[in-house]
Amino acid sequence: MSILKLNKIGSDPEFFISSEDQRLIPSFFFFEGTKINPQIMDNGFAVLKDNLLVEGNIPPADSREEFVSSMKFLKSIISIPLKQKNCKISYLDIGEFEEGFIYSPDGQEFGCGAFFNAYTRDLQQTPRLNSNTRQAGFHIHASYDLENKDYNLYELNFLIAKAFDFFLGIPSDEISYSKERRNSYGILGGFRSPKYGIEYRALGGLFTQDKYLDWVYNQTVKVFDYCNNIDNLQKLEQVKQPSKEYYQFLDIELDKQLYKEKLVLIK
Repeated sequence: MSILKLNKIGSDPEFFISSEDQRLIPSFFFFEGTKINPQIMDNGFAVLKDNLLVEGNIPPADSREEFVSSMKFLKSIISIPLKQKNCKISYLDIGEFEEGFIYSPDGQEFGCGAFFNAYTRDLQQTPRLNSNTRQAGFHIHASYDLENKDYNLYELNFLIAKAFDFFLGIPSDEISYSKERRNSYGILGGFRSPKYGIEYRALGGLFTQDKYLDWVYNQTVKVFDYCNNIDNLQKLEQVKQPSKEYYQFLDIELDKQLYKEKLVLIK
């Protein structure tokens, strides 16, 4: 019996901005939109300041092609005002700003709400960063329908978030790993439960690069395929931490989850 049905995949990625001399430049030089009042574009796109970074929203996508196209279009929208001042998007998970920017009103504005830890089941507040570093996330939003009344969205999301770690979070660490980010803003198992499904928060901003977008979409589809199986969900219930040691127990092949340049695309 089917447990769930994946509907759409979206994102609200965050980006650093860099100058010609590789200095990180705050988003308030370019954008006016805020969390409360974002700059709304046509067709469901939006741009806003998020602390010193710029955040974008894409409309939920029905397919891999639509997801990739929307991400590329969002980045092109953001890049227009940057190019006018010889700046560009900088694809970083974590970056350091000059102290004057850190102590600006925007640099001290932390607008993110609480999120859950899938392993401890604790509700955690987004940490206030006291250093000169800021962190970029590539949060994945997935809407889905429940088709088995034995489950509810709230409880199921703790298991789906764990699955995200083994299909996307842990494999992403093979490409880019920051202990500081993993211990704070981008913890493995970090998620929210919006009414439409789940927001997975562990992926870093580096993965917003075009070359990774197909992989991110494909791995998200794999998460929901895996979780549409009672035996797999029962295994996930027993997983106590995001460790490579659990791959064999979960019957997931780590090598098949790693990013590869020549990716077999899911239609």
